[in-house]
Amino acid sequence: MRKLAILYALFLPLFLEAQNVAINNDGSQADNTALLDIKSTSKGILVPRMTTAERNAINSPALGLTVFDMTTYSYWIFRGDVNGGWSELQHTYNNYWESDGVNLYNKYNGNVGIGTNMPASKLTINGINPVFAIMNNGLSNSFIQADGINMKISTGYDNPTGKLALGTKGNDYMFIDHLGRVSIGTSSNFDAEFKFNGTSPRFAFLHNEVQKGFMRLNGDDFKMGTYPGNSGNIVFSPKGVDKVWIDEIGQVGIGTNSPGTVLTVNAVNPVIQLRNGDVDKGFLQLVNDDMRIGMNVANSNGRLIVRTDATDRVWFHNNGKVSMGTTVTNGAQLSIGNNFATAGINFFNDNTNTFNISSHGGNAWVETYTDQLILRSGTGASLYLKNNGQATIGLVSPANGYRLTVLGKIMCADISTSGTYNWPDYVFGNGYNLRPLTDLRKFIDENKHLPNIPSAAEVEKDGIQLGDMSKRLVEKVEELTLYIFQLKDEIDSLKKQIPVKQPL
Repeated sequence: MRKLAILYALFLPLFLEAQNVAINNDGSQADNTALLDIKSTSKGILVPRMTTAERNAINSPALGLTVFDMTTYSYWIFRGDVNGGWSELQHTYNNYWESDGVNLYNKYNGNVGIGTNMPASKLTINGINPVFAIMNNGLSNSFIQADGINMKISTGYDNPTGKLALGTKGNDYMFIDHLGRVSIGTSSNFDAEFKFNGTSPRFAFLHNEVQKGFMRLNGDDFKMGTYPGNSGNIVFSPKGVDKVWIDEIGQVGIGTNSPGTVLTVNAVNPVIQLRNGDVDKGFLQLVNDDMRIGMNVANSNGRLIVRTDATDRVWFHNNGKVSMGTTVTNGAQLSIGNNFATAGINFFNDNTNTFNISSHGGNAWVETYTDQLILRSGTGASLYLKNNGQATIGLVSPANGYRLTVLGKIMCADISTSGTYNWPDYVFGNGYNLRPLTDLRKFIDENKHLPNIPSAAEVEKDGIQLGDMSKRLVEKVEELTLYIFQLKDEIDSLKKQIPVKQPL
């Protein structure tokens, strides 16, 4: 029997080379596609069994060589050095994946690693810029990729118009279109780089979980502000430098973070420039301690106009002239007029009207509501117009009873008086009591002046009234005329009494 087994072992390779071999208990033929067809319902096949050290010691194992490793209690197959050398075959002890119909699931709670044997999460993918691609009907529509230190979530390169959508509870809320434009709350009308849709949508900013600022569309109004309880400012910072502040009470500061009024502008000689058609027309400027409001050089014909009640009131013309109530200057530096009966200037002191220059009914008025109106030129004599109608030149106090008091000389071409009554024509009337010459001599000797003519002391003290003095002088001239007539009558009477000597 032993000899037969030896012969069988010797001739078996020749027999196997010649035909398909069947090993079974039922005498069935080998399947024509199988070189060796082994069939049994009670026995199996033993492959070589060895330890891991013995397996690794096999010299130049053939591709597909299979052994049972007694160390790992698993089958190993040699896949070649290029394809990883020895590879452990799947067995029930590390078969974590199972199927349920068309579904595949992992039945253990461990992590899954692709490209790594040390997964740090439920699914860890390792590689050089690894990509997790998502396909739709065979087309790569989107992917997730670790690109260097960057994380990419994107639509596929061959997806020209697809949007990236983010949502909650199965509803899409945020979209990024193929041009990189972002919309929240809407997927239509991508006409802006960022679009935010909702009912009074709000974009809130928090600091340490406390709401500090927001941007909000409230109906047709756009709001940007800070929340109640936040004393901070709204700050605009071009190029990273703070320039404009709006504080908690709504005051705006340009160039300062502490505005003291509704609008405060701070700079070195700051200018607020006004343009029309991108051309500089007017400006407000603080130059050192001076405030300027003016027109630019490019605006050679413009005027500075002050308006109240929707009506132009004051014009500052380009030649420096000013007009009020009228646009006509008539060559004057200041012209005042309006459509009313009067046009004038009122001067106030402690809210009390003290002086007025006006035009009324075609007349020019200069009025004062104080004790006197003073006209002064340099340090010279002044003209004082008193509120009772008296006037003085060169001194303050007028003489009692006189409308005009002058300290100094007066030169004029003529002086006329009016209202002089009882002109001395009465001297030539009947019954005039002409003082005899003897009485006149006696009066002059005693008083040293003519009768009815003030003395030098009186003139020095009270002066003279030209009209009255003229009347008195005329009276003396007319009396003198009467004295001449008396002397002539006496001479004529003497001539009659003295014979006239006839010439020889």
